[in-house]
Amino acid sequence: MLLTASEEGLQRRYTREPDLYFSLATIQAANRRFPSLLPLLPRSVPHLHLDTTTMLPDAVFTHVAAFVHDPQPAT
Repeated sequence: MLLTASEEGLQRRYTREPDLYFSLATIQAANRRFPSLLPLLPRSVPHLHLDTTTMLPDAVFTHVAAFVHDPQPAT
């Protein structure tokens, strides 16, 4: 399961609630790198990637819960 957001979305979130351990630049760099890991997974490993920039928390929860209950292998 991979949850990412736009650079601007991360900046807004960081402004509202700064991380105590990581700078905004570090978080944004990781956010850019994480999607590149998905192609490294075997096709048989189900995965879900959501861009949470404009998703409400309830929508994210709905997608994640559906995935956990019925994961589909990547095609």
